[in-house]
Amino acid sequence: MNTKLFFSLILFIILFVPSFAAAQTTEFTYQGRFNDSAGTAASYDFEFRLFASASGGAALGTQTRPGVPVSDNVFTVQLDFGGQFDGTARYLEIGVKPAGSGGGFTILAPRQPITSTPYAVRSLNAGVATNSTQLGGVAANQFVQTTDTRLTDARNPLPNSGNYVQNTTTQQTASNFNIAGDGTAGGTLSGNAVNSTTQYNIGGSRVLTTSSFSGNIFAGNGAGAVNGLGGDNSFFGQGSGQSNVSGGNNSFFGKNAGNSNTVSNNSFFGEQSGFGTSTGGNNSFFGQFSGRNNQTGGDNAFFGYRAGANNTASGNSFFGSGAGDSVTS
Repeated sequence: MNTKLFFSLILFIILFVPSFAAAQTTEFTYQGRFNDSAGTAASYDFEFRLFASASGGAALGTQTRPGVPVSDNVFTVQLDFGGQFDGTARYLEIGVKPAGSGGGFTILAPRQPITSTPYAVRSLNAGVATNSTQLGGVAANQFVQTTDTRLTDARNPLPNSGNYVQNTTTQQTASNFNIAGDGTAGGTLSGNAVNSTTQYNIGGSRVLTTSSFSGNIFAGNGAGAVNGLGGDNSFFGQGSGQSNVSGGNNSFFGKNAGNSNTVSNNSFFGEQSGFGTSTGGNNSFFGQFSGRNNQTGGDNAFFGYRAGANNTASGNSFFGSGAGDSVTS
């Protein structure tokens, strides 16, 4: 065929969807325009071939439409290549000749890219290609349930029930709750009784605790820090009784009072009183720095500022500021 043809696409390819509620098909409407400079035939035979590339390659499908009417150089056909629109590029190659004429089709080059609209056909294969009709293997209609009795039957906590903690400005009816993990509360916490399992902290530092052994109470950062087996001890003040591991029946009051103590039956009152006492027992020191450096001496009684501060012996009694400060034996 020597006829010279000129072709131009004038409308988007559109998916053919019936106006009434009918099953969607893979058929779509194709409309184009061409000029035949060698003739004025009223109808033409068309061949449409679908490709995955702009040139070369094997055709994915072929549709022949004989005797297509052409009016004002415009033609319209219905095409159906099945499920070939999987989201990748597609191109349409068009061949044409006057209706009923012999010979082959004249190819109108270049191939025409299929625009996005025909890919609505892809929705027909979505159940297999994208699993949109099943999410994670579960049918989509199972994600919305209206017949499950658990959605409607009454169960705790009911509205305004006392079975959950509520954010109100008035005290709620007694409700038990148990919360695991860390938490933060703004404002002031109040309660009739507060039971701490191990200790109380202020500013991240321990200020009050007991030990696993009976009868102990420690108040102050580091007080009784390593106490293990000693019982019936009372340590008040930062670092008081800090090294006491097993000593019992001790009373230390003041910063670092009895800091190094490891034995029993000592009573130290005042900052650093009995600070260095480690193995001396049955001592009574009252006053700042009293018996400060007494390490092994026992059965001593020191009363006053620095009384017996450097004493290292046993069985001494010093009364008054600085009394026995320099006694070492």
